[in-house]
Amino acid sequence: MNTHDRYTEAVRACRSVGLLDQSLGEIARMYGLTDQALRLYLKRHHPKVLEERNRLRGLLRQDDLSRRKLTKKAMARYAHAVGLLQTSLLSIAEVAEDCHLDADDLMQHVLLLNRKLVSSRQKSSERADNLRRKERQYKALYAEALELYRTTDRTEADIAQACGVRYDRFHTFLNRWCRDDIAERINRRHEKEKKPIRRDDVA
Repeated sequence: MNTHDRYTEAVRACRSVGLLDQSLGEIARMYGLTDQALRLYLKRHHPKVLEERNRLRGLLRQDDLSRRKLTKKAMARYAHAVGLLQTSLLSIAEVAEDCHLDADDLMQHVLLLNRKLVSSRQKSSERADNLRRKERQYKALYAEALELYRTTDRTEADIAQACGVRYDRFHTFLNRWCRDDIAERINRRHEKEKKPIRRDDVA
C-alpha cells in the first residue's frame, strides 16, 4: 500500500463515528503512521474532518454516568427524531429543526444510544455519493447516445452502433439511470400512434 492509500484509509477511519472511542494516535498506528504525521496530514488536507472529530469526541467527554441514564421522558422526546433519522436521508440539523430540538443535543443523544445509526447513515451517505458519481460518469460516457435516444425514434441497437458503444451496456445504462427518458419516449410513441391521419397525409 503506498503512502497516499495509507492516508486515505486513515482519513476514512477518522471520519467513522464507530471509531470515536479510538484516539488519533491509535488510528494512526492501525495504518502504520505516527500520531504527529496523521495529525499534520489532517490539518493540511482535511481540517474539517479533524474539527468535526474533536467536536464529537468533546460531546462524548461531556457526559458522565448520570447524564447517560436518560429518563423515559427524554427517550420519548427524541423518539420521533430518531425515527426520522432511521427512515430518511435528512441531516441531523434538518431533523432537529423539524422536531424543534437543538442539533447538538440530538447528536449527543444519538451518539450515546444509537451510535450504530450514525455509522450506518454515514455509510449510506457514502454509497449515495458513489452512486451519484457513477451516474455522472455514465451520463458523460453515453451523452451522445442519450441525446439520440431522447430526440429520435431510432432503436437502442441502432443508436449504440452509431455511437460506437456496446448495446447491452447502453441498454443497462438506460434502465438504471434514465427511467424518466424511457417513460417519455414511450409516451411520445403512444401520442404518435393516437394522432389522427389527415386527408392530406394520404392524398
